Amino acid sequence: MEAVRCFTANRQDSWDVNLPQIAGALRSSVNRSTGFTQNKMMLGREVYSPADLVFPSQKITFPTESEYVYRLEDSIKNAHD
Repeated sequence: MEAVRCFTANRQDSWDVNLPQIAGALRSSVNRSTGFTQNKMMLGREVYSPADLVFPSQKITFPTESEYVYRLEDSIKNAHD
């Protein structure tokens, strides 16, 4: 909700028009907890926009699936201890 609030601060009369752009930005942002984007978690791949061809981003390295599962299991174990 913070993203919606920030993006629409000066556009309160048309906030609903901007929801697809906000959702796309959130879905392509790396989550601090998982290390993956929502697109990668749900689709198994990244979704690129035409702007990515013009303005390529830095290469982001993600943990392998087994590393992710190991970290997740470790986090759950620590939470229960």
